[in-house]
Amino acid sequence: MRLARRTSTILQRRLSSSASRSVAVTGASGYIGSYVCAELLERGYSVRAMVRGSSSNPDKGAHLTALPGGRLTLVDGDLECQPSLVAAFAGADAVIH
Repeated sequence: MRLARRTSTILQRRLSSSASRSVAVTGASGYIGSYVCAELLERGYSVRAMVRGSSSNPDKGAHLTALPGGRLTLVDGDLECQPSLVAAFAGADAVIH
């Protein structure tokens, strides 16, 4: 909980001047990543959720697209592929990895 509060404080400082407040999350379909996405949506952020193989297997991100908030964009990406990182992080004000 302490780390979550500290991360939240850092994120709020970094995004305080941003109008769009968009955050990219790597590993979004994982256990921790999905909770990070849910928390960001609850706090009003737009989320770019990076999920490897989501374009070929939409079920991998189904639990994320079902989250309330409607501000989540699922992005297919791989950490070892630079062009997919560029696409995933495009328009994001911050990245959580």
